[in-house]
Amino acid sequence: MRTLTPRHRLGFTAITSAITLLVGLPVAANGDTTVDSDTATVPAPPLIDHRDNAPWTLPTRPGRCTDAQIDLGDVRACLLDTWARPAERGWGVPPEPRRDDEAWTWTGSNYNGSPALAEWETNMVGNAERISRLRTDRIEIHADAAALFHGFLDEVAHHGYEVRDGIGYSFRCTAGTGGWDCPHGASGLSFHAWGLAIDINAGANPIVTYRDADGGSACGVEMVTDMPEWVIRTAEKWGLYWGGYGWGSDCRSPDDDRSSTFRDPPHFEFRGSPDLAARIVDFNLRNDPTIGCYDVVADDGSTSLRCNREFEVEPGWRVAVDTGAPPEAIAAVVNLTATDTDDIGFLTVDDCAPRTPGIPDVSHLNYRTEGDAANMAVVPLGPEGTICVHHSSVVDALVDVIGFIVPAATDDALRITPVTPRRAEDTRGGAPLGDFSLHRSDVGADGIMLANLTTVSMDGAGFASTGDCNLFDGIPQWSNVNYSDEAARANLAVVQPDADRTLCTFTQTTTHLLIDVLAELTPDGLGIVPRAPHRVLDTRTCETGDCPGVLHGGVLRRVPMAPGAAAALANITVIGATDDTFITLAECSTFDVADDGTVAVPTTSSVNVDAGTTVANLAMTTLDADGVACLWSPVDVTVVIDVQAELSATAEHSFALVDPIRVYDGRTGS
Repeated sequence: MRTLTPRHRLGFTAITSAITLLVGLPVAANGDTTVDSDTATVPAPPLIDHRDNAPWTLPTRPGRCTDAQIDLGDVRACLLDTWARPAERGWGVPPEPRRDDEAWTWTGSNYNGSPALAEWETNMVGNAERISRLRTDRIEIHADAAALFHGFLDEVAHHGYEVRDGIGYSFRCTAGTGGWDCPHGASGLSFHAWGLAIDINAGANPIVTYRDADGGSACGVEMVTDMPEWVIRTAEKWGLYWGGYGWGSDCRSPDDDRSSTFRDPPHFEFRGSPDLAARIVDFNLRNDPTIGCYDVVADDGSTSLRCNREFEVEPGWRVAVDTGAPPEAIAAVVNLTATDTDDIGFLTVDDCAPRTPGIPDVSHLNYRTEGDAANMAVVPLGPEGTICVHHSSVVDALVDVIGFIVPAATDDALRITPVTPRRAEDTRGGAPLGDFSLHRSDVGADGIMLANLTTVSMDGAGFASTGDCNLFDGIPQWSNVNYSDEAARANLAVVQPDADRTLCTFTQTTTHLLIDVLAELTPDGLGIVPRAPHRVLDTRTCETGDCPGVLHGGVLRRVPMAPGAAAALANITVIGATDDTFITLAECSTFDVADDGTVAVPTTSSVNVDAGTTVANLAMTTLDADGVACLWSPVDVTVVIDVQAELSATAEHSFALVDPIRVYDGRTGS
């Protein structure tokens, strides 16, 4: 099985220009991970001990952050103390306050609300949610740094530090100049004027210049503060410098020798750039195991990072997933799974391009309130190797990559050779597959196959994974079929037997297994042309007399699929079946039709469905010369068919199989 060189994984700055934080911001990471990049490995920092609430009256500054830590946005165990004026770091240039100009109004503590600041103050945003005792919009921060400060405040409040009062944006000069007059112009403005500083709980954290009355060092004099060390370590994790350390070459530890020291413990400020703020927030959110974060793509193609403590994707979200595709790939072949939902709905997958607002016209996977569902899909890739999963309701989606569509000249690229559908395994004549067991099937071929897998007569909800026996070492982290204890389930799969023509299937719970082989993958055969899914049949809306709302049981229906193609991959959705049944989609000539027009029951199936349920499955079918396939059901059903790919001898792209890998798990927000 080939190993493909993946594209670089998407970084924060490559996919988003703003961060949307929902429900709440993260709590402290456990600090037990190591972060790798192309250029550096940063060791995991020590744990933040939230249990010690003793005030940190004799602080010691940590070492400055290295370039590697700054590049990664991982500043959890260092001090971000890279000094430069905000204007030099990309925060804009505010107007200079002028006391003799009526456009400037001094409130007694700042110039906030002055007409001269009308445009500048559009950069400031307040906290959208209440934080501890701070009401909404109480702490205003520059929009490009707000997630740092609001994240810090939310996290310390979550761990028990009460934030009783605070200020953020305050357009004034530095405290040493009296606040209202800037002798050095805009360069004398406080960080508060840029919205890059906050003061909290000032009453319990007075600003004081300390001296040792006995003639010793002022660095050994305990400051007055109610902040434990873990609050300061949390601030540093969010890239904030604490004023309790003092400024410049002031005391770095209690052992330093200084005649005086200036302590500003209510004050926290950010000294980096907007890009660095984005990197820090992105790193903290993505590496916090207590929250779920999702790259959500809007209809206009813009992407924002959305996080919550519930690990919950909201209805309508289109979540971007990095498939790890090689640069030459144009599409991914994935297995989709929907799990943990309280509502019916569907998943639709696309290339993350801008789209017309609204509910998608097509679906790749339909699920219900009970049991999991899985389906294979061929999905065109976005320019960075991404795909997007649209969630119609609250549901956890899983994405397992099983291959890519690549140029035919690529090493190990395979083309599809359809075969007459044959049943290679049916355990219903003997014992079922057991709980957490590995079953071996002699499928009569040693090449890679396209097969329909069906589980029936299950004893409970679970999943099945099928493939080369060498892939299995314990419980697999990928699946082909997800099932419940009530409904038969089928799913198309690309599987590779061992050299002895054996496939292995892992089952989580007891079930019978059916394997229908539809095609072989070899260097020769039909190439693949991925298509944006397009609907070729919807019996709910068709106007012809032979399908008024349903596909009639026992009647063979011709379906135009892909003119000029030899075969097609299509998603078949069966909606609200009134009886337990199955659907077969195949080349019309393969059906056994008697002289009186009756159709013999096919020996293979494309979709299995239980009464009252809606089920989808990807199917492959060869086509008649005019690009038509035939559809058959033993009972009346409502059917929708969406073509995802065409197969032809002249197609320039082929299939490249990879070891199955889970690239997205909505249950963990990654």
